[in-house]
Amino acid sequence: MTNTNARQEWREYWFLPILGALGYATSVLYIYSMGPFIEPIQQEFGWSRAQISSGITITAAGTALFSVPIGALVDRLGPRRIAMFGVIAVCCSIALLGTATGTDRNWIVIWCVLAFATIFVQTTVWASAVNSRFRASRGVALAVTLSGAAFAAAFFPVVASWLIEQFWLANSIFCHGSRLGRYRHTAHYFVFPRCLRQAQRRGRVAALTKS
Repeated sequence: MTNTNARQEWREYWFLPILGALGYATSVLYIYSMGPFIEPIQQEFGWSRAQISSGITITAAGTALFSVPIGALVDRLGPRRIAMFGVIAVCCSIALLGTATGTDRNWIVIWCVLAFATIFVQTTVWASAVNSRFRASRGVALAVTLSGAAFAAAFFPVVASWLIEQFWLANSIFCHGSRLGRYRHTAHYFVFPRCLRQAQRRGRVAALTKS
């Protein structure tokens, strides 16, 4: 019976863990994309690696501080609205790094904006969405979702390096954020409503069966 339920879950919601993996990759976009940009930023602004990497520390600290509040918000509003806002906010914030002027204050402010955006795409949001649809095969579904970080580690540095070669520093950062944001937001916009509609239909069928 469990195997049958697991197959049914994957048949109906196979796209949700994949979408969750892409969303989870968004939460680490700033980490794995930063490496290729360090040398160009050093050449552009004359900063040390510590100055450049300070933004990652700011964002990681913000994520840690707001993990519990964002979990409570997911319980109250559901993951879909939070994920939609978060994906747009993170990718726009990444693109905003392309407007850095070379001052420490400007750099820190932009990273604070990114830190705020990142709290809306952390693991809690995507795990909540997957848990709401998977029961019998929840472990496998979560494994697929969390593989998004490994995908990000392999894919984002390559994309960042290619964009730097094509567009140099400011334009490459903007393209990195805006293009990924456009693709992901489109997927989230169309797939999440479909998932909800399927759940609603299944709920109505179950109610009719019981009556």
